[in-house]
Amino acid sequence: MACCSRRIFIVCLRAFTLPLFSGDANLPSPDALMLGSLLDDQHWHSVLIELLDTDVNFTVDTHTHHFRAKGESSYVDLDYKISFGGIPRHRKSVAFPHKNFHGCFENLCYNGVDIIDLSKKHKPQVLIMGNVSFSCSHSQTVPMTFLSSRSYLALPGTPGEDKVSAIFQFRTWNRAGLLLTSQFQHRSGAFILVLNDGKLKLSLSQPGHPVRDVTAGAGLNDGQWHSVSLSAKGNHLSVMVDGEAASMAHSLRGQIDSGDTYYLGGK
Repeated sequence: MACCSRRIFIVCLRAFTLPLFSGDANLPSPDALMLGSLLDDQHWHSVLIELLDTDVNFTVDTHTHHFRAKGESSYVDLDYKISFGGIPRHRKSVAFPHKNFHGCFENLCYNGVDIIDLSKKHKPQVLIMGNVSFSCSHSQTVPMTFLSSRSYLALPGTPGEDKVSAIFQFRTWNRAGLLLTSQFQHRSGAFILVLNDGKLKLSLSQPGHPVRDVTAGAGLNDGQWHSVSLSAKGNHLSVMVDGEAASMAHSLRGQIDSGDTYYLGGK
């Protein structure tokens, strides 16, 4: 009698990438394949899994990886049940300790069957667990991506004020890059905020004085979001990264007059 190996496939979101786990249902350590990056960018992403015998195509957006499922069988015997958004409690194991998905699905199909349509009609083939709504609230935060080294954003400022304040978040895999720069009015100086070797570096120049630098943070090119707060008022300048103040704050030499243009991402 020929026997096949029951296999399990699990796709989960981990550290902003999509790993696909494949393995024998009776074994604790499945194989994992990672695709995609920075998938928490508030945009829709497409996922396609195709199985033919033991051949598997795993596609995230436009990137496809082909592999063969391991095992002695010449075909894959999938469970007759399939779960979206999580794993039933009684089937969770130490190998898959991941939290259930919190977000939105659309165009959810399995072998050509519209799963969302079946769910809306409360068909008996579909079991809905927990709180599920058939709508998707859109985030009010819209990120912006600089696609090349020549990309930047020029923002108008309010010239002549004695204070400067800038708050933003960024994420990147690059170790270096210009984040924010502006020149003060009446040639009273300028500041440049850059990512240097994965650290935040603020350089302040004022006429007749050497350039002074402040560094903050480390490993900021890890692909995750980091918050930056820059504040200058009167003769005091400070910068914070992820809520932590820089190693030192500067006392400005004389009052500043804010510039009329701020450059984000380059110049």
